[in-house]
Amino acid sequence: SESLRQAGAVLINGAGRRFCDERGETASDIFSKLEGAGQPQPIRLVLPPKTVDSEAKHCGFYVSKGLLTKYDTVADMASEVGLDAAAIVEALGLSAASEGPVMAGEVAPVVHYSLGGVKIDDSAQALGAGSAIAGLYAAGEAAGGIHGRNRLAGNGLLESVVFGRIAGKSAAERGPAAC
Repeated sequence: SESLRQAGAVLINGAGRRFCDERGETASDIFSKLEGAGQPQPIRLVLPPKTVDSEAKHCGFYVSKGLLTKYDTVADMASEVGLDAAAIVEALGLSAASEGPVMAGEVAPVVHYSLGGVKIDDSAQALGAGSAIAGLYAAGEAAGGIHGRNRLAGNGLLESVVFGRIAGKSAAERGPAAC
């Protein structure tokens, strides 16, 4: 849903109201709003007509997997899911419930990528109490990463490959005697 949100999709709560800034808030910020404010459920990702058009390739895939449903108009969606059409119109920034097509699907927080983990040195060897742990190497999500609180999209695989290669090379150089 991250790419769809960047293309203009919005998150609405179970009352049909938008409750966050999908482009300006991190996933952690959004999750906090879900937990702390007791947002009415379910949470839905809703794509306005311009996003349905611009992201047609992605949308077709999500529809084929049953993750999104396409509606001819906002009014059709509202009727089908039992929400107020005016609230959805407002959330999408549209002018009428007759606008469409729109797409929607229920979403829930999931762990997509772990930010945190084992500290490593420049040879990808795990550190414990400030010193290297013999024979233990880490890479990717297990190593906690280099991104801080919010990783850059698309970098997870690259980070795993780069640090995985470093870990493998370091382990091979030190050999089984280092374990």
